[in-house]
Amino acid sequence: MLQQIWQLKKWSGLSLAFLLLGCSQPSETSAPSEAIGVHLPDRVSQLMGSTQPIESLSRDRVDQTLQIEGTVLQAAPLLEDTLYQLTDATGTVWVRSAEAAPAVNDTVRVTGILQYEEIVVSGIDLGEYYLQETTRTAVETPPEVEALPEGEVPPEEVPPAQE
Repeated sequence: MLQQIWQLKKWSGLSLAFLLLGCSQPSETSAPSEAIGVHLPDRVSQLMGSTQPIESLSRDRVDQTLQIEGTVLQAAPLLEDTLYQLTDATGTVWVRSAEAAPAVNDTVRVTGILQYEEIVVSGIDLGEYYLQETTRTAVETPPEVEALPEGEVPPEEVPPAQE
């Protein structure tokens, strides 16, 4: 009986330690999750922040959760999913989604798991990377501001004429 109580305390202590360590905030000096091969839940990945340039997608990042941002170039329906192509200043990538594709020219931030589809033709791998979307948010782009000639005041700032 005493041994059973001791083992129960041991497992309770280990469970508590695991729970506390699992819920702790990462320190500023900790390695990025992708560098150590940890798959983070979608919301945590979004909170961690920065988007990755599309050109940084590589074989060593396959099966990792990444966040990219870009403008939709085109979309293609599949039987059960949709594909849409995103572009940023560094390149393009296809995104596979269970949702309807965003409109062409929309700017979106996508979190997803990087995948690689191998396509071998005559012994040459012509495969492509794609992102399996887990979450997507629209990115608001500020309206374009037209430059005014020097000294000219925008119409909404012109004071009313005095009589």
